[in-house]
Amino acid sequence: VMERSQLIDVLKQLKAAPPVVALVAPAIVGQFGSSLGQVIAGLKELGFHAVAEVAAGADEVAAHEADEFVERMEKGQKFMTSSCCPAYTESVKKHVPEVEEFVSSTRTPMHVTAAQLEKDFSKATKVFIGPCVAKRKEALDDEFVDLVLTFEEVAALFEAKGIECKGLEEAAPLNSAKREGRSFPTTGGVTAAIKAFVGERCELKPISIDGLEKKSIKLLSAFAKGRCSGNFVEVMGCRGGCAAGPGVVEDVKKATRAINSFAKSSESSSS
Repeated sequence: VMERSQLIDVLKQLKAAPPVVALVAPAIVGQFGSSLGQVIAGLKELGFHAVAEVAAGADEVAAHEADEFVERMEKGQKFMTSSCCPAYTESVKKHVPEVEEFVSSTRTPMHVTAAQLEKDFSKATKVFIGPCVAKRKEALDDEFVDLVLTFEEVAALFEAKGIECKGLEEAAPLNSAKREGRSFPTTGGVTAAIKAFVGERCELKPISIDGLEKKSIKLLSAFAKGRCSGNFVEVMGCRGGCAAGPGVVEDVKKATRAINSFAKSSESSSS
């Protein structure tokens, strides 16, 4: 986990010639007291050339991870865990390496979304905006993501520029996300998305680890030794999911309600 602000680096890029594209995490819904479209408009007023929903990448992640899950179960693997939380995957490497073989090999929504943008924005600076400080480390190792801002830092920029998102006319994102990807930020959301894509191909018996702590680390180690009662383990580094990340500006319960409502009102990939 790295908490080293890149705010100045982003400001420098916004003043430079190449376009800067924002990749907003699904947890951004409900963070600024306005609609997603109004937040996108606010980011454009800050100088971002375009804004992409990382939830669209999450849709692709869910589909790919569902296929991977079915394949692993058909091969007889006892269980598979999610891989979208960088705090979790780093914890596995450092503290419970015996779990690593059970972690999905699917890349994160941030990476997938950035890769999707390469065709049209290969020369653009890509800035991930989310609730997570562990994303700073992930971005350093990602070939398509350049910089990371937290919601707290974006809130500071809005305040400094006098931008009130709720008073702006809505703007559209570059891409279109579905219900499954928009559900990722809350506990149980990843599981629901995977289940939707797995369908009837395989029985999914989910287990949720909501927050990483000593107890959950020991539990993961026990799973690796054959004591897992389910076959899909969703792991959230923060209790409450990404909506409860260290870089949020809104109350967790309020943000969770907004995320769930927005996801529920969105079209499903299976519809």
